[in-house]
Amino acid sequence: MVVPMLTRWSKNQNKELFFVVIGGWLPEFVAHSEARFHQMEQFSCIFVETKAMYDSLSRAGLKNVSLLSNFKSFSYVPELRFCSCKTVELRTVFFSRVVKEKGVELAIEAIEKLGKTYSITLDIFGPVADDYEKRFKALVKNCSVVNYRGVLKPQSTETYKILSQYDIMLFPTFYEGEGFPGALIDAYISGLPVIASDWKYNSEIIVEGVTGWLVPPKDVHSLEVAIENAIKNGDSLAKMRLNCVQEAKKYHVDNVLPKLLKEIGITINTD
Repeated sequence: MVVPMLTRWSKNQNKELFFVVIGGWLPEFVAHSEARFHQMEQFSCIFVETKAMYDSLSRAGLKNVSLLSNFKSFSYVPELRFCSCKTVELRTVFFSRVVKEKGVELAIEAIEKLGKTYSITLDIFGPVADDYEKRFKALVKNCSVVNYRGVLKPQSTETYKILSQYDIMLFPTFYEGEGFPGALIDAYISGLPVIASDWKYNSEIIVEGVTGWLVPPKDVHSLEVAIENAIKNGDSLAKMRLNCVQEAKKYHVDNVLPKLLKEIGITINTD
């Protein structure tokens, strides 16, 4: 109901209508509905976060689609920290909404198993879904190498400082609505390599062996192997952390927003 109302308003007011899509849901949303497809055609431009989304919508016949990656405003530069051998504790972190579909249980299971052999910990940050809290608390309580650390303030220097103290971020998501997760940009800003599931659009954001590693979705064994390989090849983490800091620059607001402003006809005077 909202889109028809907006399109009527834009026509009555002789205004252009733009749609900045958050998340990865739109291709599936229009795939099997001619009415939804025609609603999307009414926008002057639809901005999507990943090339795969752009390609999918373009193949479906939408001609008003443009690529605009997720972005953030930041000035933080981390003091890089890394471990380089099995005798040093590997500190991993999970930073996301705490729900099963984000892969938190896979992360806990992998770290719990590896904790029997290696000095390794997992700290979890993020808001816990109300209907998941009881189960989550039980999982953490029963695992001595896993701790819940509360919620971090989004896009704050303090958050980046905290994340930069870890060695690897775990993100084994299988959430259906996943688009371009802002947590991956937060990791890069913090100089933090990521081990993530090869799910939805993660392969566009994580450069294999450069800024992180991808593992099959819902595959805890592959996740364990990837973490173990990181432990055994800890020296490579130093270079990867530098790579992450460089990669973060691609998603700085100053490098992304001008495209959006140009598309919607806004000129910024920099004089």
